Amino acid sequence: MNLMASASIALVKIVSASIPLFAVAISYFFGLNTQAHQRKYDVLRERYQKLYVPYFNLLLITPPEDILPSELSLGARSKYLDLISSHTHLLGSKSAEIFPKFFRAFMNLLELEDDNTDFEDADTEYNDAFIRMEDILLQEGSKLAKQLKYPDLAKTISTIRDQRLRE
Repeated sequence: MNLMASASIALVKIVSASIPLFAVAISYFFGLNTQAHQRKYDVLRERYQKLYVPYFNLLLITPPEDILPSELSLGARSKYLDLISSHTHLLGSKSAEIFPKFFRAFMNLLELEDDNTDFEDADTEYNDAFIRMEDILLQEGSKLAKQLKYPDLAKTISTIRDQRLRE
């Protein structure tokens, strides 16, 4: 019986020592999960604040619904290109995929404006690329706003744009 009592005491000591270690391990893994979630949130917030919000501001300042995108001044078109090209690392997968076409269309429109007759369709190509990029950035921005639990500025801009197009 003495042997049983010793075994029971040893078992109690092992369990007593294991509980704090188990608690520390669980706490560590929850901490890692929280840090990973925070890092993901920070990246989403950076994307939204550094690319999408400034892009939405440009859309509100120089709304291309009033005129075709190719009819915007070079300065206005350059603001869009500069913003997007300086933040390509923040683009979503769809906007990153369309970016080379958007950039090429911008460059081709410059050629057309320099009277290069090899680029007769450059204005149409730019309009298509600009509108496609706009649509994608609005969709991605709306998704980001939802994930971040921010007001959906992209949806508001889409509604304004749709109303202007109907007029």
